[in-house]
Amino acid sequence: MKKVSDYILKNDCYIVVGHKEPDGDSVGSVLAMKRFLNNIGKRAIALFEEELNIPVEELGIEEEYYTSQNLPPLENYSTLLMLDAHQWYRIGKLEALLKPRVKDLVCIDHHPNHDPEGVVNYLDSSAAAVGEIVYTLIHYTDNTSVIDDTIARCLYLSIYSDTGGFKFPNTKKETHQLVASLFDYDINPYHMYSVLNEQRTLPQLRLLAKALETLRLVYNDQVGYLVVSKDILQSTRTTLDDIRNFTYYPRSIKSVRIALVFTEKEDCIDIAFRSKGSIAVNDIARHFGGGGHPNAAGAEVKGMELEELIVEVLHACQKVLHKEKCRV
Repeated sequence: MKKVSDYILKNDCYIVVGHKEPDGDSVGSVLAMKRFLNNIGKRAIALFEEELNIPVEELGIEEEYYTSQNLPPLENYSTLLMLDAHQWYRIGKLEALLKPRVKDLVCIDHHPNHDPEGVVNYLDSSAAAVGEIVYTLIHYTDNTSVIDDTIARCLYLSIYSDTGGFKFPNTKKETHQLVASLFDYDINPYHMYSVLNEQRTLPQLRLLAKALETLRLVYNDQVGYLVVSKDILQSTRTTLDDIRNFTYYPRSIKSVRIALVFTEKEDCIDIAFRSKGSIAVNDIARHFGGGGHPNAAGAEVKGMELEELIVEVLHACQKVLHKEKCRV
């Protein structure tokens, strides 16, 4: 923490980014960090690959950000501060835009360490969310006085999202204590819950219904998976942005230990992995070029047919289950 803190306090002019297809942790931690830097007198902008599909303004987060389609002049920004990721490829098309322009890369992440690419890195896989790390960094720099309602809401969004509403195994006593301290600011938890969970559209529900029709259980019902094909998206008049937390449904089945969602994209197939207990799905995800946390990971696979990929992934899951059975 000292190296990151020293770097941030000694330098200026930051571009703050998160990973591509940002979730609530990525969005919340990036916007909290950007505002923190501004509040201590640093020049900083937040930059995302695409427009956000999280309605931040409805959450009371009215913080300026840019996208790859709406770039400001970048000549005066010397450091890229990468949150919730620690390798260049994780920021998608922003890599080609930013890598030739910035002098330094600084990474702050909570995914397991696999060759971070920054000149300064802080990785804490015990943190429930990167928002926890940002909160700790603010305290470490002795700048808690600059925390305001917007920073608090951003941190709440970050932590709420990556703990699954405080129900995932990464939720610790310290997580609740941290969140409790955010209630010193203007936060409405029910409103934030409602915005994040109670605003589905009829097409989105039809998409979910079609996806649930594909639900299959294999290997003594220990692996459950859904498939979201291009045809399903087209027939329901929905987009990839409408796929939200679909892994919850196979994972909610009592016998299921590994839950998967296969999603057809234009140039690849996305795989979302979730697991229960000691089953480490990030090992499976890494085998297919991805990564993540032990109980929540993902991968994008190019050059394979959907059915072929499903067979290979299921086989990999079977091997992990067998290994776990032998270990026990």
